[in-house]
Amino acid sequence: VGVNTDSIEVLDNQRTASLSAILDENGDLSTAVADTEILTDSRSFAGEMHLKASEKLKIVVMDGNVPADVFAEYVQFFSRRSVCIVFEPTSVEKSKLPIYAKCLNGVAVITPNLDEFIAMFEALRQERHFACLEAEKAEIKSGKENEALRVLMREVLNSMHS
Repeated sequence: VGVNTDSIEVLDNQRTASLSAILDENGDLSTAVADTEILTDSRSFAGEMHLKASEKLKIVVMDGNVPADVFAEYVQFFSRRSVCIVFEPTSVEKSKLPIYAKCLNGVAVITPNLDEFIAMFEALRQERHFACLEAEKAEIKSGKENEALRVLMREVLNSMHS
């Protein structure tokens, strides 16, 4: 298929990450069970093979399925090598990961849906004591999202660069 597998390794006594999800009639996640314990194993990241592979990387896409300390380690590792980091939140709760891991400024692109974006803003507000923008949240809920999202986005972007 043409996928580079140079930096794939098998770890003894570890299971492959797996996810079982149930979607509702609209295709939205209703419930899920995941086993992602392998993502907490530092052996899966620290090897010399990964360091060599990272020298060729220009972009890395990460999702919200890793612990905050591991996420922060990855962001720090790739940022030092000028690799562009893209974050796909995967859920409302996991969208807050770069904020709680204190490495939001190391992430170049984030791809949240509206609910994930609002959750990220709320987490930033709690962490950085933003003024509560209740009017903007009300506009989003009433369907007048464009101006409200511009205000929220401005706040989020300002926090990423501070």
